[in-house]
Amino acid sequence: GDTRITAGTLALANASALGASTLDMNTSDAGSLSFGTLTAASIGGLKGTRNVSLQNTTPAAVALTVGGNGQSTTYSGVLSSSGSLTKTGAGTLTLSGANSFSGTTTIGQGTLALSGSGALASSTIDVQFGTTFDVSGVSFTLGSGKTIKGNGTIVGNVTDSSGSTITPGASVGLLTVSGNLNLAGGDTLQYEFATGTNDQIVVTGDLTPSGTTTINLATLPSGGLVNGNYDLIKVSGNLNGSAANFTVTGAPSPSRQTFAIVYDTASSPKKVQLQVSGSAGTLTWSPTNSVWDITTTYNWTNAASVSADIYFDGDNVNFTDLGSATSPTLNTTVNPSTVTFDSANDYTLTGTGKITGGGPLTKSGAGALTLGTTNDYTGITTLTGGTVTVTNLANGGSASAIGAAASASANLVLNGSTLQYAGATASINRGATLGASGGTLAVAEGANTLTVSGTIAGVSGGALAKNGPGTLTLGGANTYDGNTTINAGTLTVSGGSAIPDTSAVTLANTASAALSLSSSETIASLAGGGASGGNVALGANTLTEGNSSSTAFNGILSGTGALVKNGSGTLTLGGSANAINTLTLNAGAVDLNTDLALAGATLLNGSGGTINATGGGKILLNVAAGDIGCANGGTLTINSVIANGTQSSVDFWNTSSGTGIVVLTADNTFDSTLNLQSGVISVANVRNSGVAGNLGKNGTIHIGAATSASTLKYTGTGETSDKVIDLAGTTGGATLDQSGTGNLKFTANLTAATAGAKTLTLQGSTAGTGELAGNIVDSSGGGTSVTKLGTGTWTLSGANNTYTNGTRVNQGTLIVSGTIVHSGASDFLSLNNVGA
Repeated sequence: GDTRITAGTLALANASALGASTLDMNTSDAGSLSFGTLTAASIGGLKGTRNVSLQNTTPAAVALTVGGNGQSTTYSGVLSSSGSLTKTGAGTLTLSGANSFSGTTTIGQGTLALSGSGALASSTIDVQFGTTFDVSGVSFTLGSGKTIKGNGTIVGNVTDSSGSTITPGASVGLLTVSGNLNLAGGDTLQYEFATGTNDQIVVTGDLTPSGTTTINLATLPSGGLVNGNYDLIKVSGNLNGSAANFTVTGAPSPSRQTFAIVYDTASSPKKVQLQVSGSAGTLTWSPTNSVWDITTTYNWTNAASVSADIYFDGDNVNFTDLGSATSPTLNTTVNPSTVTFDSANDYTLTGTGKITGGGPLTKSGAGALTLGTTNDYTGITTLTGGTVTVTNLANGGSASAIGAAASASANLVLNGSTLQYAGATASINRGATLGASGGTLAVAEGANTLTVSGTIAGVSGGALAKNGPGTLTLGGANTYDGNTTINAGTLTVSGGSAIPDTSAVTLANTASAALSLSSSETIASLAGGGASGGNVALGANTLTEGNSSSTAFNGILSGTGALVKNGSGTLTLGGSANAINTLTLNAGAVDLNTDLALAGATLLNGSGGTINATGGGKILLNVAAGDIGCANGGTLTINSVIANGTQSSVDFWNTSSGTGIVVLTADNTFDSTLNLQSGVISVANVRNSGVAGNLGKNGTIHIGAATSASTLKYTGTGETSDKVIDLAGTTGGATLDQSGTGNLKFTANLTAATAGAKTLTLQGSTAGTGELAGNIVDSSGGGTSVTKLGTGTWTLSGANNTYTNGTRVNQGTLIVSGTIVHSGASDFLSLNNVGA
């Protein structure tokens, strides 16, 4: 409901004390309103005839907000003093008194109307978007020194005064006068311009200028206005007066452009327009001194007149070999349309000034360029030749030597040029685009790091090179499709996509060149390096090499991570001290010219491939217990020597139910515990204990683990070995497969060190025979059975075989020339499909 003050004083101690109530300043009431010490108050509505002072007791101005309850009311009293008024809510507040308050009147919602003697003689009026200022009930004049602004609608006729200002828009916007607009002369219409748009006034009635009205260009876009006509006032009624009734201020001065007001009476609606014409000069630096200033010094040659000229903002400027002074000094802010450095000579730009605007900067030619100013131009920076050195770089949108363009890759183009950073350690989110000729990023100081987290793109095959002794860190999801070369310093990669998967990486054979992984990374191939440098530090991460090309990497691989080899090509490793945790071979070959030390719990794995040792490199086992295996049903062939490092056991395994094969061909010298835990391990020799062979120098071959079975496959020409076969599984079995020629004979007694019932399977082809001259035994916690498979022949010649879980001959021939001490079941011997 309404609030009336019938007697005494109503003092507000809270800005929202009256809530949504309408304050009724009824003429018959004797009470007064006090804002106490409040500087802002809100009431639901306002009506009545009594006056209200917008001032508190201190005294200070009060900002009064009216209309939140959405009701339409009429107030005929006077609002006075230095406070302000804001109209909110959907209703209409009608003022019929001669208000004199000097603060701003803001119409934020709904309608504010004047009627009768209603006036806002001392207030700036802000008609915001979607709101209405209704002056149709009065003869409204905007007083001298007063302003009306905004992008709402004024209903009724408007007449301004000399010294008054009309400002359409809030930033760039549209102010509508639904009636006639009469301009008194000596007044100002103030406009803001942005790229492709500008403030406008729409008049549905007549426009009548008297005297001279100033059109003030208050804000212009970066880079200025392009030539053309810009609508300022659109008039549906009569367009009176002429363009001579208007003058322009705020245009760039001095300038090669002209800014004039023109009338367009042929269009509907008719228009008052700003006409921008003229053309920028094309200038070449040919100085009498080194100063780049504005309209002062004749340090340029005009391409059109081939005569000395001064620089105007908007000109196209070129720095070539024409000028002898190649160190221009810029101590002011210049706004050229374009900046081009194209020379064989070296240029250095210094000074306290800057390059601003929306134009591009281009560097071509073999000469070097040092940009020593902090610029905020937003055009594209294109580097197509020579080296550009900067000492300050910043995030996209922030001023730097290469401007303040956004971080998008398209705003920095490298195409056959080097961008060298010579500043302190810094991080930027800018990206870049590599052209067909590629680009180079250099960090000049060895102790400093430049981190680039933006995207480096490119679709023309352009390569990325890293130069300089400092560190470059790439953290973006980069998409360039060329190769990557590290000529000097460290390239650190993070995030997993810093080097595109299709990019071949080459490191120079220099002391400082290095690749460092802060996260796992996939590349196309790895090459380069050598005795002087060009090393790769994996950290605890994985480097995956993915394509089918063959390369040689002669630097050092280090870290506790893994190297994954994919693709059909061969990777040759020739570093002097390669030491990582794991080598994963999924395709192709790895050729060891030098030793490779492995220290992970998983030493060698993958889905298949070949490890060669053309240069005599060995695999060194540097872990207490490590695995070597082949997953996914492939074949892993190891032709290099596996040698002792610091390990105490090595496990051979296969994770694909025995369908994968590990083939050992070298005379391995490791003498640690040998466990064939699962899958197939194929060898051409077994040798005696202490003698280097495919299975190393150890004296016992542990076959099977827990419930997993494993197969030792022999492909040699026959031999006798004193090595012990240990049935190491609990219930997992062991298979001896004689697929070679000649006779394979084991002379030592078998062991079954792990408790549990298990099966020894003997199989092979007819090309060779097998013999167990030692005794087959049970474990302490379960019996052992013997099964004969395959077409070949095995002989049990042990004098005291004591296994108890039976003998099953399913295929081929089993000869017992020794003794089987049987005390087990009656079906101890089974003959199943013999001869099949």
